[in-house]
Amino acid sequence: MPGLLEDISDIGRGAGLSINSIALQAERKSKFYVELPININVVGSYHELGQFVSGVAAIKRIVTLHDYSIRPGGDRLSMTIQAKTYRYDDTK
Repeated sequence: MPGLLEDISDIGRGAGLSINSIALQAERKSKFYVELPININVVGSYHELGQFVSGVAAIKRIVTLHDYSIRPGGDRLSMTIQAKTYRYDDTK
């Protein structure tokens, strides 16, 4: 998991964003898989936010993006978004 967090941070910085926080949340177990939510808060321009979302979508691991909010803040935008990654639950 540390590699994924590093990838998300690198993508954000590469897009020119200021990263306020990237926080892991509690895992959620399903019948066959475990979901790991990650709350992300970044600040940047419209195009930087788009470049970030596109970069996260290109990660080789399955990562989906949910529940985003974009708010104006002067000449920059603030975005909160939740990323989710999944793994097979082999404990059953």
